[in-house]
Amino acid sequence: MFIKLTTLFLTGSMLFLFGCCGEETLERFESLDKSMLATVSVRDCGATTSEYTGVSLKSRHFWSQEETIFSTKYDTRLEVRWNSNSELIISCRGCKQEEIRIQKTKLGSVNIAYSLGVAALKGE
Repeated sequence: MFIKLTTLFLTGSMLFLFGCCGEETLERFESLDKSMLATVSVRDCGATTSEYTGVSLKSRHFWSQEETIFSTKYDTRLEVRWNSNSELIISCRGCKQEEIRIQKTKLGSVNIAYSLGVAALKGE
């Protein structure tokens, strides 16, 4: 009986600790041919952790999985645009290199270019 109660308590605690994150979708951007979807969202797991702003990419094919291609600490304003069906550009004026957690430059046939910090201010 004790083992069952302990297991139940630990399972409940883990659900409470790991299930309290909220994610808000801010914007979605379709590629020019509407075959890909880039989504900007903010994830917040409570007062003891920082918020994260991220961009995920997903093919519009039903079997495709969404994958995070960019993630940075804090609720940061990002500008996302498709330059072509195979090139996505992410700009972030407030991003600091030490706060970036994920920064992929390619996913499948899509090349991902970045304009971060001072470069984003100059419009590069």
